[in-house]
Amino acid sequence: PGDGFIAVDRRAVVRVVVDTVLRPPKASVVDRTFWRFVAVGLANTIVGLAVIFAFRSVVNDYFANLMGYVLVVPLSFLTHRRLSFRDAGSRWRAFARYVPTVTIGYSVNLSVLTYGLLVDTNPYLTQTVAIFFYVAVTYLLSRYFVFRSRNEHPTHFA
Repeated sequence: PGDGFIAVDRRAVVRVVVDTVLRPPKASVVDRTFWRFVAVGLANTIVGLAVIFAFRSVVNDYFANLMGYVLVVPLSFLTHRRLSFRDAGSRWRAFARYVPTVTIGYSVNLSVLTYGLLVDTNPYLTQTVAIFFYVAVTYLLSRYFVFRSRNEHPTHFA
């Protein structure tokens, strides 16, 4: 409290990680959906990096990173919903789940970015590596939390 960090129930986080990663549903985590996510994500990442690198020439790394997310998140949601996950559920409910997913992914991204800049790594490399951490987190949460039908993965994120 007071140090700028959000209090987190560690047991709840461990349960989510165990349920999502260590005990995934019977369907394989790496399947056609994963490869569609990678393809769509690469296109979104290129757009995001272009935005970040363009802003980086006029603002600091943190603000450039934030602008990349603010401008690319709507595009990312729509393209992943339609192309990666082929979700036919409620767009608004999925978006309501997507926002915290992106927030968690962004927090991980920001942690990697902060560490990389603290140890004086090339800022372009650091931004790029940070995005890949974001991708891993958002894929898992998108797959098992955001874009799921009522009957799919009933024991996950009820």
